[in-house]
Amino acid sequence: FLDAVEMTYSKTKADELIAFRNEEIDLVLDIPVEEVDNVLSSLAEAKDGANPKHKVDSKSSMSVQYLGFNNAVAPFDDVSVRRAFNLAIDREAIVDTWLEGEGWVLGNGFVPKMPDYPNESIVGHAFDLLKARALLDEAGYKDRSKFPKIDLYVNAIEGSSSHKMAQGVVFSLKQNLGIDLNIILCSIDERDKFIEEGKAIFWRSGWVADYPDPENFLNIFLSSANGDLSNKSLNTFNYKNPEFNELFKLSRRELNREKRMEMLAKCDQMIIDDAVVMPMLTEDFVTMVNLRIRRFVSNELEQIDFSSIFIKEIN
Repeated sequence: FLDAVEMTYSKTKADELIAFRNEEIDLVLDIPVEEVDNVLSSLAEAKDGANPKHKVDSKSSMSVQYLGFNNAVAPFDDVSVRRAFNLAIDREAIVDTWLEGEGWVLGNGFVPKMPDYPNESIVGHAFDLLKARALLDEAGYKDRSKFPKIDLYVNAIEGSSSHKMAQGVVFSLKQNLGIDLNIILCSIDERDKFIEEGKAIFWRSGWVADYPDPENFLNIFLSSANGDLSNKSLNTFNYKNPEFNELFKLSRRELNREKRMEMLAKCDQMIIDDAVVMPMLTEDFVTMVNLRIRRFVSNELEQIDFSSIFIKEIN
């Protein structure tokens, strides 16, 4: 069994995969599609036994990636603008083209699929260019030159999947709505600081479940209007909907699981109807481990229990 775990960091995923191939490390987390070719050496080297024996595992992650709006600041204080942004992007095209197929579109709400949750009942943001343009016209931006210049803050490094997703969104909004956006790459601490200061009104973020329940995703939209249920540190969107708060509170008291899930699905639908954020995608949690690492198990919450792992060399 393990006496210790040593974590190392690489500047690029390619460097990390080379280290794995050289058996300098035993575990790789999150293998992006564009780096698959770097996992193994050439066919000739493989025939000579140059590749380490390994196992690749994939779980449907209970995680979401989204773009957030400050709902209290122009132009995003207008629900028509927020809806226009959501309807003007083809999420499938962004996943297929910009992310090379990496990820799954969040097409039925903010909450990803999970047991007993009626995702199919939630009507998400379908790509509708004509409606998106009409909504932006109604919001007073028929002359697109009047739309304010906005920065999109992305907590990622250049060339990462998060950066590419943001590039796909920016390209789509320019092409489909005639809106210019500027991407600012930053650290997560910088992004959070800019959001708190009100400098960032449009940003990229994500959420991984702390526990497998829709409540854990919808909790971040609670507002201070609900007293003990407020979560100001999580509701960075300045979203305030008393109806959402009340229904969410009732769902916490509901003992019938089916009814509770239906109530949470209605809360999810409110988030979509109010276009509080731009739900983008969920991902698979992909890991690769050297076969000498035994009892390695991951789960949908992207957790790994190192206490059960032991090492046994391969003959």
